[in-house]
Amino acid sequence: MPIFPSGGWLSAPLVALTGVLGMCAILASWPWGSPGKEYFVWLFGVTNSGYGGFTSMDPLLFFLFWELELVPMFMLISVWGSGRKEYSAMKFFIFTIFGSGFMLVGIVAVYLTPGVGTFDMVELSTKTTMLTSAGLLIPMSGVFWLFFAGFAIKLPTWPGHTWLPDAHTDAPTAASVMLAGVLLKMGGYGLLRINVGMFPSQADEFAWVLVVLGVVRFYRRGYHYATDRLKTSYRLF
Repeated sequence: MPIFPSGGWLSAPLVALTGVLGMCAILASWPWGSPGKEYFVWLFGVTNSGYGGFTSMDPLLFFLFWELELVPMFMLISVWGSGRKEYSAMKFFIFTIFGSGFMLVGIVAVYLTPGVGTFDMVELSTKTTMLTSAGLLIPMSGVFWLFFAGFAIKLPTWPGHTWLPDAHTDAPTAASVMLAGVLLKMGGYGLLRINVGMFPSQADEFAWVLVVLGVVRFYRRGYHYATDRLKTSYRLF
């Protein structure tokens, strides 16, 4: 399973960002006094999952780290959060698992394509014609949208965005930093690395749909600015 440094220019800035934000999250935890070693274990779990996800050049390995970050973030919110922390943590968990199901079906569909037999993203990107013309039960346009659904929920993009305001509001400061700066970026990374990198034809064909979803997202942000709901606006952006 190939990993960094083959991730190249797309992975390197995100790996650096993960390290910087991980340190900031630790520093942000000191005013609490002593949250306990378990707290920092889960915090390091989120950071390391981010490293793994951003350096993965294999859809299955990426999926593994995508799932691994779910558990420590769930624990950080549900145990050390505030407000409706259990509700927010469970909502985050359910939405992420739901999106992961779409991704897993897409990964299996790609791997079972006749003549592919690999999970290497670099190699898969050179087999675009094979992927497009393969006689699958799920057409490549369907596989494209399966991956997109998983990434869109994590970004998040309308309409799968409703988990984010609750998670940000009730998460401890350090977890909120990692959620916004690392976990959400994994959705964008997957979108560029897999949807655009492995399915360029489908990305070009459905570009107008992605533009419409982006416009809806910016419109919602503008609405919240206009109504002085700045914190909610940031979380929905």
